[in-house]
Amino acid sequence: MELKLTIKESGSIRLYSVDFPEMKDFLKVYIFYSEPAFKVAAHPHIVLDEFHNMMRRAAEEIAPFIASRVEGDPVLVHVLRAGPGYHLHDALSEALDLREVFIRTQYVLNTYMDHRAVREIKVTYQDFSQLRRGDITVIKPDTEATGGTGEKVLERIKIESEIRDCNLRKLILYGYISKEGLLRIARKASSIGFEEVMAIALIDIPHLSSNMYDMPAFGPDLSLWREKKEIRFLGSITDVEIFKKLLMEYVPGVDQPGDFSERQKLLYDGYSWRRGEVEFHLRKSEEAIMTALETGTLTEQQKKIAENEIKAIWSILERIRRT
Repeated sequence: MELKLTIKESGSIRLYSVDFPEMKDFLKVYIFYSEPAFKVAAHPHIVLDEFHNMMRRAAEEIAPFIASRVEGDPVLVHVLRAGPGYHLHDALSEALDLREVFIRTQYVLNTYMDHRAVREIKVTYQDFSQLRRGDITVIKPDTEATGGTGEKVLERIKIESEIRDCNLRKLILYGYISKEGLLRIARKASSIGFEEVMAIALIDIPHLSSNMYDMPAFGPDLSLWREKKEIRFLGSITDVEIFKKLLMEYVPGVDQPGDFSERQKLLYDGYSWRRGEVEFHLRKSEEAIMTALETGTLTEQQKKIAENEIKAIWSILERIRRT
């Protein structure tokens, strides 16, 4: 696998192309370095208005590049509830005549004839009313961990596109994306008829931790430590300059997007709006940092970074209590 810097004529954005030999002719992957997106990934205390401002800035930086890659009508898929928090729809609407569709999936327990309670992903809301006949590029901003939700979304897009006689030309992914999720979604896209997938991963392409949820840039697998008190180090695909910046600000092992939905000010589920459970995200992040310290794998500098992040979390929690 080769990582190389790609200079783009569309502006001063920093994009790094990554080759996946097994899908070379179908999948184009870029790591996008954006300072606001980096801050969100490295600092879980960034929530609410600051979070939205930073994600909006990142989207505005990359929007011209994405707009220039669209073939046919641009269809932006809002995967509720997290997807709108990337603010890509805001940034692209200035350059493109977007058709916006909405879908929400949720994990449900299927206990019929089986008391082992297998979790399944089901669509609980959808609105494809703006989908029109013709060639389309599907733009999907969302966090991709296992890729299971992404698979379900693509399956529904396939059904709705056939009903409306749409041709699936290109799929564009944007967000914090794991390697496992990326390849799973790309394979699904290929199987249902997309001609090309372009993925724009923010900051890095991490490996999933053992809980199949957390996406650390590097560091100990915190889930494995909690369960078995075993040490296993994880890494990600990124550029050395980005890695150096992470070393200066990021707490090893901590999930980069965190609970992306709950970091947001307001969340839409297709039926109503509600406030994000910001305190839940902050407490989970504090617990993760404490676990990272408990593993005994952090350097003195990393311990200081961890302690400073905990203090920042406490400060935000105190501010929330006062409002």
